[in-house]
Amino acid sequence: MERDPELENLIREWEPPEIAGDLNERMMARYRARRGSFWMRRLEFHVCIPMPISVAALLLLLLSSAWLISKQKPETFRDRMAGFEPVSAPSLIVTRAEVSR
Repeated sequence: MERDPELENLIREWEPPEIAGDLNERMMARYRARRGSFWMRRLEFHVCIPMPISVAALLLLLLSSAWLISKQKPETFRDRMAGFEPVSAPSLIVTRAEVSR
C-alpha cells in the first residue's frame, strides 16, 4: 500500500479545534437537568429484565390461565338442580276457581 505524502502533510498540519472554556459547565448543567431533583431520583424505580425472560414469563402466564379456564367445566342444568329430586308419587289437588273480570 502506497503512502500519500500530500495526505500525510495535511494530517500533520491539522490541529484539533480548541475546547470551549464553558463546555464542562454546560455539560454538567444538562446532566443535572436530565437527572431531576433529589426526591424524584428517590421515587424512580427501574428494573431491567432481559427480553427472553419476559417473553417466557408472559407465555407461562398465558398457558397457566388457559389451563385454569379449561379446568372449569360449565354449569349444567343438572348441576343447578342438585338437591331437587322428583317425588315418587305426586298427589294433585284440583280445585275450581271462578275468573272475574
